[in-house]
Amino acid sequence: MQCQFNEMDLENWAQFSADRNPVHFDADFAIANGHSGRIVHGMLAMMPLKNHLANEATEGDQPSEIKLHLKHAIGLHQQISYTTAPPQRLKVSADSKTLYSGSAKPRIDPDILTGIAPERKRPILERFSAQALHEKHALLQRTIDSEVHPAVFWDAILFSIYIEDNRKTALASDVQRFLASEGISEHQPYVVYQISHTLSLIQAQWQALDGQDFESIHYSVKGKDLVRVNDSIFGSVVFMLYCHDQPLLAVEMGLIANLLEQQT
Repeated sequence: MQCQFNEMDLENWAQFSADRNPVHFDADFAIANGHSGRIVHGMLAMMPLKNHLANEATEGDQPSEIKLHLKHAIGLHQQISYTTAPPQRLKVSADSKTLYSGSAKPRIDPDILTGIAPERKRPILERFSAQALHEKHALLQRTIDSEVHPAVFWDAILFSIYIEDNRKTALASDVQRFLASEGISEHQPYVVYQISHTLSLIQAQWQALDGQDFESIHYSVKGKDLVRVNDSIFGSVVFMLYCHDQPLLAVEMGLIANLLEQQT
């Protein structure tokens, strides 16, 4: 499977997710930050592969845990290839260079289930109206030019919540506490990048979005342990999606917070 992303794809994803990091839209900014030009959003670049694997999982005894590590950025208009190889190794590559790598497994990591916290769940309609969810679904289908699996749609919705909350998310508040414990000022600037993404399909059967009872959909979020290596802090955020209090899927985003030099 091959793909490339253009300016309209980036704009559509930005409208969906509210991710308008200038590295995706300003070539000069991207070059100043070590890239050859504008780069594709990581979530957008992963989506065709995740959508294909999620459909396989629904159809039979196929991968239920999809994990990808983002090693190198994907350039705008760059021709990329998605490949799988036994035992379900995943690769996103271009010009013989591996950009993303990962795995797809038939069973999810049991540790992810420790993130189930129905007592902390929040209704999805608190964040989006039913009409807005349908509009986002249509926008996502136009963006990847394919029928979107419900799990991949909700994966994208949870990511958009992370982007919207940004500094208020579990990781952001955890980083602030971590900095304090390390004796670093809470005013120390830092920037966060996504370095991995795990989508775990806890339920095999999915209801089409057209017939979805959105009032039954809730989500929860929490941060996991942080580790500091030099001027970088590694951690993750875990989102859980529920329907009638039963977990449907989990999304774990591996993140790195790079400490920046304070301006004098």
